[in-house]
Amino acid sequence: MPGLHKPKSMPLAVFVSNANADNDHDHDGYGSSLFVMERIPKLELGSNSDQFEAFIYRKTAISSYIKA
Repeated sequence: MPGLHKPKSMPLAVFVSNANADNDHDHDGYGSSLFVMERIPKLELGSNSDQFEAFIYRKTAISSYIKA
């Protein structure tokens, strides 16, 4: 699992299960997701923020491993 871009001072994590996609070996779309965010978001200037991050499980298609 990849690391967070920035540590959270008071993290809140939400897991959203997509069991049908995770258990289907032929499914090549998005599966379950883990969202991590600051419990109390702070106002930030600019467009970049590390207060909310998403980890989305995705199986790669077999065709992506075949070289043409």
